[in-house]
Amino acid sequence: MPTALEAIELALTVRARMKNALADGQAIAEINAVGFGWTPATPLTSGTAADQADRILFKADETIAGAGTLTLNMRTGANWDGQDADEDLLGTTLDVPEIVALMVDNDASSAGELVIGGEGTANAWDSPFGGDASAVISVKPGGVLFLYAPTNPAYLVGAADTNLLLLSAVGGDVTFRAIALGRSA
Repeated sequence: MPTALEAIELALTVRARMKNALADGQAIAEINAVGFGWTPATPLTSGTAADQADRILFKADETIAGAGTLTLNMRTGANWDGQDADEDLLGTTLDVPEIVALMVDNDASSAGELVIGGEGTANAWDSPFGGDASAVISVKPGGVLFLYAPTNPAYLVGAADTNLLLLSAVGGDVTFRAIALGRSA
C-alpha cells in the first residue's frame, strides 16, 4: 500500500512590539506588534506535483559529539530514522528525488553550532546551496533552519550523486532534530 501524507502543516510567525522610553524609563510612544506570519500560498497536499509532497524523512533528538559529523542521504533516507536504512517510519522504501521542505533545529541545550552542508564532493546535496558543494549554513544553539520550495521541481536530489547532506558539530556537542518533506517522482 503506498504511503500518503496527511495533515501537512507549515507555518512560521515572527512578531515584536516596540516602544520608545524616556530617560526615566517612562514610555512615550508604543507601536503595535510588527512582523508577519507565513503560511504557504497553497497548502501542501499529498502527491508529486507542485504544492505537494508524499515522502517524509525524520531524525529525532540526535547528538553529534563535538567535532563530529553525520551524513544524511536525502535520496534513500540512510542515517534518517526509519525501520531500515532505506525505509521511512512506516517501512516504505524511500527514493526521494525532490525535497520540498527541510527544517533542522539545533537544541538550545547544545554546546556547539550545527553546521549544515559543506560535504565538498560531487556527492554533496547542493541544490539549496546554489550548486556549491562546499557552502554551509551555521545554526546556533536554539536556532532553526527552514527551507521551502513548493515548485516543481523543488530542491533536486541525485540518485548516485548530489544526495548527501553533511551535518557537523563545531565548538561542542550538538543535539538536533530534522524533518524533510519530499516527492517520490
